[in-house]
Amino acid sequence: MPISNQEKVQIYSDLENYQGWNKGFTNIKSENEIDPKTELLDAINIDITDNGKLRLRKGLNRLFQGNVSSMFSFNGLLYGVLDDKFVSFDNSFNYSVIKENINYNLTMKYIELNNELYFSNGVDSGKININGNFEPWLIESPIDAPVLTVSTGGLLPKGRYIVAYSYKFGSYETSISPIQIIEITEDNSKIDISCRGYQYATDCVVYAQNGEMLYRIGYGFNYTFDNVNQIDGKIPKSEELRGFLVCNNICYHNGRIYGSINEFMFYTEPFDYRQYNPVSNTLNIDNTEILSIMEYLGGLIVCTKKGVYKIDGEINKSALVKLSSAIAVKNTEFEHETKKLFGILTNHGVMLFSDDGQVQNLSENLVDFSNYENGSSLFRMQDGIVSVVFSLDKTGEDTEYQSKGYKDNRIMYWFIIIIFVKWIIIRIRIMNENLKVKGKFTITHLTKDREVLGVYEFENLVVDSGLNYILKLVAKQPVSDLYVGLFSGNYTPVAGDTLDTFPASASEFTGYSESARPLWNTAIPTGLTLSNTASKAEFNVTSSGDIYGAFISNSPSKNGTVGVLYAAKKMTTPKAVTAGDILLVQYDNVISAS
Repeated sequence: MPISNQEKVQIYSDLENYQGWNKGFTNIKSENEIDPKTELLDAINIDITDNGKLRLRKGLNRLFQGNVSSMFSFNGLLYGVLDDKFVSFDNSFNYSVIKENINYNLTMKYIELNNELYFSNGVDSGKININGNFEPWLIESPIDAPVLTVSTGGLLPKGRYIVAYSYKFGSYETSISPIQIIEITEDNSKIDISCRGYQYATDCVVYAQNGEMLYRIGYGFNYTFDNVNQIDGKIPKSEELRGFLVCNNICYHNGRIYGSINEFMFYTEPFDYRQYNPVSNTLNIDNTEILSIMEYLGGLIVCTKKGVYKIDGEINKSALVKLSSAIAVKNTEFEHETKKLFGILTNHGVMLFSDDGQVQNLSENLVDFSNYENGSSLFRMQDGIVSVVFSLDKTGEDTEYQSKGYKDNRIMYWFIIIIFVKWIIIRIRIMNENLKVKGKFTITHLTKDREVLGVYEFENLVVDSGLNYILKLVAKQPVSDLYVGLFSGNYTPVAGDTLDTFPASASEFTGYSESARPLWNTAIPTGLTLSNTASKAEFNVTSSGDIYGAFISNSPSKNGTVGVLYAAKKMTTPKAVTAGDILLVQYDNVISAS
């Protein structure tokens, strides 16, 4: 139903006066009464709960117009691509343009090295030096031969001359241009040499010789060669090294920078990040495109379109070990610098690597990323616990696992639990070693008119059978939904309790109108907490009694004893209930380091 003009005036007036939210909702009614058909103006800062209700969340303010990608923090500034410009942002998000005409669709890769920042996207490259200023990193070698003009008036004898030039930036010099050969037919001649300029070159190095060997004769973009004495005593040009290439992927390891173009991996000379030897410093992994290069303590992890490889020690073909046939999703690398942990998404799931080169597939046969070939990752740490959020570019239809997993919040949650459990099993400590899985019950006690009589909170640790329930996921065994129950006996749950005896030992409370234990209906986890706060388990009490505590199990049946007891806890003091009362039970399951 369309909104009337009068209603629009009221709505926009409310939006203007409402503090703390930028836009996207009205302030006429409470959050549970918003009608998305008539009152939701723009779906910004709106979450839809599992039961279909709308929930407001704190808004974000746009700082400026434009598309930003490939962000990286370095020396107090934020670097990234803004539309077609490579820029740096200060703390107030004012930006300065470093380089223009950047391809926004190419992902910029970074290396922080010796207090300098190297960057490349396969087309554009550069370096932020120790003073915070931009300078070229990979200076292109000349692509045009010099233009030569012969005239009289010099001291050159007749003969065959070879001429070339290179670019110079500080102490670094590129490889030479294509050579130009000229025959001088008369003595007492000279050669005027014209070299094509390059914006970053501080000088042009000219080489020539009457014969086959090139010698350095002088500097300048326009140079006159008129005396063979200019050659005498000059150093010959070495053709062994070349200027390092502008690569799609860059990575630092053991004094060299590595990069890739298509199926080839290149690496610089030791501690000389501008040059490489095209004969010895080139490696073809498996004749397919290289998707990612990552460093670990002993070498490199290289992902191609045929698999994942490890290279230990000396970088050569004989040191290559294939770890997996998984195919990586481009640009989804993530790293925990302190713990030296890193990983990447693949068509087989999440591959995690430790600093000693061990690999673990965290989600094989549970999550399939084969319909994504490009993306990005955001590394996040909160309360000492690490998580990674991915943004992916979809290239095909949902797979079976994606359609089941990413449209069902519970499977997404278990996917996260699998990651943490397997981190523990392979002893990769991305968190504190004292990892705990615990929970907190919150019972809201209402009258039949839904007036609040009390709110009771009490924490618990997940019992042993609940921890085993989580571990079943590692073994890829099926799990089922979880349900909330109450008990009325003066019983203190212990870690060894199991469902086959617990309902009797604790005297399960069944005096409510619902035919079964209510579902623990959770939303997507945030901050490593899984909660049913948006859809609390509701008990409509039909008989009086004392509630001593609550429990979670995978059996929906009242007094059901077949299944798994996940968690249970007794309150400090029992709470009396009477017929007509309503109990809303929230359970928050938390992974924490303590």
